[in-house]
Amino acid sequence: MSEIFADFDFSNFWKESEYYDREYTDNPLNQDKIDLVEKRLGYKLPAAYIKFMNHRNGGAPVKFCHRTSTSTSWA
Repeated sequence: MSEIFADFDFSNFWKESEYYDREYTDNPLNQDKIDLVEKRLGYKLPAAYIKFMNHRNGGAPVKFCHRTSTSTSWA
């Protein structure tokens, strides 16, 4: 089985900004935080999500728009 995100390039995924770092990025993830979130949500987080958040706990992605086949209320 291959490593999750082994071929993923994180260097260009996150939008670098003092604002996003301050407002949307938390301290590094640890097991206590994972346990707290899972308890509050009432379910176990997927392993891939935990692995992803271990790279950087929050922020804003560079690419945040996705085309859809139907119009949205804000488009």
